[in-house]
Amino acid sequence: MILDTHAWGNTIDNNFINCNYIGGAIDCDNTAILPVVLPTENNYFIDGPPMYNFLAIEPHQYTCEPKFTPGQGRKKRENITGILAASYAAQMTSVESLYEPFEVIGFGGNRIISVHDNGDGSGYVCRDLKIKHRFQKGFDYVFPDNDGVTDLINWNPDQVPENSNHYFNYTVIINQIDPANALTILLDTRGQHCEFEEFVSGQEIITDFIGSYVFTVEEWDSLKVQDPNLYDYLQKNKYHIIKKITDKGTVYQVTIYKQ
Repeated sequence: MILDTHAWGNTIDNNFINCNYIGGAIDCDNTAILPVVLPTENNYFIDGPPMYNFLAIEPHQYTCEPKFTPGQGRKKRENITGILAASYAAQMTSVESLYEPFEVIGFGGNRIISVHDNGDGSGYVCRDLKIKHRFQKGFDYVFPDNDGVTDLINWNPDQVPENSNHYFNYTVIINQIDPANALTILLDTRGQHCEFEEFVSGQEIITDFIGSYVFTVEEWDSLKVQDPNLYDYLQKNKYHIIKKITDKGTVYQVTIYKQ
């Protein structure tokens, strides 16, 4: 006993300009869809059914945000808070949980702990662990401990706040709840973050003995530095100081004496 969205079975773009209905459309029963005048509760239908209140056969036919009718929204709220309240209770959001990040992502910081040459054109790089927190949008967040450059201090409701440049705990404030109160987010930055990085350039210094003033320098491009047989081509009875650089700027260096 509520107003449903309009059924739709045809391509909709020709009957709308910027999501405003201009007439000439038919529904899936080949019945003309005419401009309608509906009660005040549904006042956004007054100029004709807007695109976002059509039930399209294929999702990609929507070019505006699909919405429920007010009656559908009211019925949904009545069920959540009424006869189905017990079923939804476990999924209800607490005020405290709004301060907590919905996603915690570990990534590598600036301090390199170890670099290993995999022999296949890539290196396995381990860095100090840093944490990125992502918060749900819809609120005016304030992070007073941020520097405003690497991580913003203020975020508006249309943004998904992200914090990724903290090594220590920091404060979270939500203005819509109680700006006077704040929650401290606890960071655990122990450990390390390791990932594969591709070598993109390099350099080789060839000499008869370490410390000699007589040496040869060769610059390597990505093809040379990624060659899996690279070490087989090194000159014999020479010292080779090899430097490889990854796409993230990590430097791997090793000294080899080729017999």
